Amino acid sequence: MAQDDEAPTAPFASLAMSFTMAKPASRAVTAVRSVPSVSRPGDHMPAAQRMRCPAGTVAASVPSATAAGRTVGSRDQQQKSQGGLKPWGVPLAAGALLIQLARMAVSHVLPPAVGSRGQPAALGDARVFPSLLPKRVNGGSSSPPGMPGGRKPAMVWFRNDLRLHDNEPLVAACRTATSLLPVYIFDPREYGKSPSGFDKTGPYRARFVLEALTDLRNRLRDAGSDLLVRIGKPEEVLPELARAVGAGAVYCQGEVTVEEERVEAAVSKALDKTGAALKVMWGGTLFHVEDLPFKLPCMPPNYADFRNALTGRSVRAPVEMPAQLKALPAATISPGEIPTLQQLGFNAATLWRCASDKDAAAAHLRGGESEALRRLTDFLHSVKQHATSGTTAEANHSASSSRGSQDLKAAPAFCCKVSPWLALGCLSPRQLYVQLQQTVGSQGQQDGVAAHPKLQSANKELDADMQWLLFELLWRDFFRFVTKKYTLTGVAQRLGRTNGLTAAPAAAPALAAC
Repeated sequence: MAQDDEAPTAPFASLAMSFTMAKPASRAVTAVRSVPSVSRPGDHMPAAQRMRCPAGTVAASVPSATAAGRTVGSRDQQQKSQGGLKPWGVPLAAGALLIQLARMAVSHVLPPAVGSRGQPAALGDARVFPSLLPKRVNGGSSSPPGMPGGRKPAMVWFRNDLRLHDNEPLVAACRTATSLLPVYIFDPREYGKSPSGFDKTGPYRARFVLEALTDLRNRLRDAGSDLLVRIGKPEEVLPELARAVGAGAVYCQGEVTVEEERVEAAVSKALDKTGAALKVMWGGTLFHVEDLPFKLPCMPPNYADFRNALTGRSVRAPVEMPAQLKALPAATISPGEIPTLQQLGFNAATLWRCASDKDAAAAHLRGGESEALRRLTDFLHSVKQHATSGTTAEANHSASSSRGSQDLKAAPAFCCKVSPWLALGCLSPRQLYVQLQQTVGSQGQQDGVAAHPKLQSANKELDADMQWLLFELLWRDFFRFVTKKYTLTGVAQRLGRTNGLTAAPAAAPALAAC
């Protein structure tokens, strides 16, 4: 009779025992001792209960369980004779089961404990449940699972667009990326001597570039970002950085010479191996290449026809810089130091000669977007003074108006005076055009886009000066477009050397053949 009463507790003892089999023997013995009335191999029980809990299995799993069962069983018989069996075994077994389930779940979510030899500290740490957390498919990417592929960190490769205003690659990267890494690379192939023996980059230009980069880094830091500076070949540096931050794309401004396009092709090929894409965008001109009335390989070969073809064409409005730039990627990467002129290969004698030549045209120029915008503001102030003086100002000259008129005499040459900043992209030609248009009071601007490339003013003298300045801006466009034309048609490739780089990438629709 006592055996029949003890038999119902056997399934719970078996269940608790099966959960402790994966633990060391000492833990198993402790668990069995906490469960009442474990059946012995010689006990008689119904066949159904014996199928659920073979006594031999329990005894074989834990050698000391039989003895423990006898002790606990005798104690239970005494309790039964005194007043019945206390029903505390069932809740205790259920609690042990829940504790073990929680331990196994935690051991799956958290990294298993590792012993001194690199093995799991306990067999119970083995992962036996299905994965509870989604696995990251793309290593190194900071995109959440299920997020579109474009939502990854992005890099902006600054080249000849060292500014924040009217910068399409910068705006596009901020719009599509989760984080942003601005980069500038000093390519050794752009320094040193050319085959003709001339400096590829002279000391004055090199100093101007260093000043522009210092200003760009300061402006980026003020906007919550930074500028990464490296020395090396872009096709080697950019893929390495893309792998480090898990970048999905690298944005840059496209250039027009054959050497620059070969570098772009090499960068694009190297980035493909890392899973990133090179996004090249047009820039550096007053007119966008997609707004031309002809395909670039079919453009007029002379300036007069080029200018006449643009009659009535609109100028795109400058793109607005985001109010807040995207943060830097989570990966820790040193921004690097801006190199010195000596590190760029200029010897002490050359630098001493440049420092002592105070009369050189470039001796007093300072690079950077801040300096370019300051010069533009000063020029616009003088233009505005002359424009508001009216035609009656000739009869009544004041000191300020005379100075404004004197400054305005340099208006036709202003484009030449700011050409260093235009060349490095510290100043956007579209920004220059739009601000001049707003200053002289042109009525041809609607919805932020100029209706026609013409700077008009009620002052005839001022109107003539402004048209001459626009004439110079169009000259810049002509030379840039015609260089791109011959790069696309293959003339430049046949005249130049490949230097081991691949051919230029396929042209965009606006640059396709006629």
